[in-house]
Amino acid sequence: MRKKSGFSIIELAIYSSLVLMLMAIILPTFLACRRYFEISRASVGVQQAANLVAYRINLELMESSPSSVEFYPRPSDPSAPVGVVFLSARGNDRHFTIDPTTGTPSWQRVVGYYLDTDPMYPTNPQVRALYRAELVPNGFPRSDGVAPSTLSPRITTDNLRSNGINRRLIAHDVLAPAAGDHGGFEIFASDQNPWTTPGFVPDYALSSPRVYLRLRMFNNTSGVASVSTRRVVNQVETRSSIFIRG
Repeated sequence: MRKKSGFSIIELAIYSSLVLMLMAIILPTFLACRRYFEISRASVGVQQAANLVAYRINLELMESSPSSVEFYPRPSDPSAPVGVVFLSARGNDRHFTIDPTTGTPSWQRVVGYYLDTDPMYPTNPQVRALYRAELVPNGFPRSDGVAPSTLSPRITTDNLRSNGINRRLIAHDVLAPAAGDHGGFEIFASDQNPWTTPGFVPDYALSSPRVYLRLRMFNNTSGVASVSTRRVVNQVETRSSIFIRG
């Protein structure tokens, strides 16, 4: 009988060793490429979300009265959620309303953006969600750009969080405030550029035509991407940077 050809034990051992060596070389490269792809995809997704949210807030603030824009927390409301409150001239139909007698905006409601618990991560103290809510106080519409905190009753981010209507979650995965800062939603008015002024300390109680917005978000699913989007209302200046977390 003719013997069938095959592999000896020594040959199988050699081939197996070669395969294992190739796998040891290829597998780390494959995992590194996959990790890089996940980082890139997460970075792009977070960048788009941050830019979209900042653009939306920017548009609403540009339509408001500078004297009505108020930032929180502030000395009079130290426990209020981090955020901003201002007047809006858009009614229920979302059309911008002008007072026909004065030719000025007819303020329809008070709008606020603020940080609160992220329902996706309710037990994670490092993550917050950005919300938008509205209130229509007594005496509205009105034509004077009064500050929301001077109304009766006062309207702050705290009131909007507890009693606001049309409440919507705008963004997940916003960096939560630590002690003494505003976390990932830093918004305030200033006559100085905080990004070029060394040692700048923002005054959150100040109202000014120049409003600075810094929105910092991160991809909590992959845990690898962080994006900071910065805007100046009424100015052509937008700065974005990506921070990669390994």
